[in-house]
Amino acid sequence: MSTNNHDSDEENRTAEAAKQLLCGGIAGSVAKTVTAPFSRLTILFQVHSMVTTKSNRPKYAMNIKGGFTKIIERGGFTALWKGNMTSVLHRFPYSAINFYVYENTLDVLVGMQRSRRETTETLGGLKRRISLSVSQEEREAQLKREKKANDDDNMPIHKFVAGGGGGGGGGKGGG
Repeated sequence: MSTNNHDSDEENRTAEAAKQLLCGGIAGSVAKTVTAPFSRLTILFQVHSMVTTKSNRPKYAMNIKGGFTKIIERGGFTALWKGNMTSVLHRFPYSAINFYVYENTLDVLVGMQRSRRETTETLGGLKRRISLSVSQEEREAQLKREKKANDDDNMPIHKFVAGGGGGGGGGKGGG
C-alpha cells in the first residue's frame, strides 16, 4: 500500500514539474513574440547607426514611428517578427527553467517559513503548557499549605485539655 502512495507522489511531482516547465516556456515564448517588433526595431537602430553615413541617413528612420514604417515598407507587416522563431527557440527553454526554479525555490522558502512558524507555535505551546503545569503545581502546593494551616488551627481542643500535654493543672499526680 505504501508503495502505491510513493509511486503516486512521484507521479504527482513529475506531472507538476512538467506543468511548470511547459507553462514557463509558453509564457516566455508568448512574451518574446509580443515584444518581437520592439526587439527588431532595437536591433535595426543599433546596426544602422553603426553603418549609416550622413549622406545615407535620410534612408533610415530616426524615430520609433519612422522605424516601424520603414520595416513594414521594406518587408511587410510580418517583417516585424523576422527572426522571432530563433528567439523563441532560445526563450522557451530559458523561461521554462527560470519559471521551474522560481516555483521550486518559492516552495522551499515557504516551507522553511511554515516550518519556522510551526516550530515557534510548538515552542509557544510548550511554554504555555510548562507555565500552566508549574502554575498548577504551585496552586496545589499553596492549597496543601493552606490546608495544613487550617488543620493546625482546627486541631481539637480536647488534646490539650485532657492532660496529654505540657503544663500543670489537673492531672493525676499534680498537686
